[in-house]
Amino acid sequence: MMSTLGGQKTIREQLVTRAMQPEDWLRYIVALLVHDIGLSRGFRVGDTDNDGVINEAADRICPLRGAPDAFLASHHIYRGKIYARHRFLNSDLID
Repeated sequence: MMSTLGGQKTIREQLVTRAMQPEDWLRYIVALLVHDIGLSRGFRVGDTDNDGVINEAADRICPLRGAPDAFLASHHIYRGKIYARHRFLNSDLID
């Protein structure tokens, strides 16, 4: 949420000097919302309590016992892309 709130502030500041199309605003907000989704365990089909999918080839990583979700930090961009592609696959508004 912090990324989204910061991004909304950036948009408000820029709207003083330039216009933004509704479609651009929507895509920007969606990108902010899913920005760090890859850091969360369990959102992705294939994630289990013991490991997580780290790329589109379905390679997996198994954290040490008791590790926080931050163990996914080096993989969160790829995981976020996987989520976004899967979630918005049939969307006419989000590409």
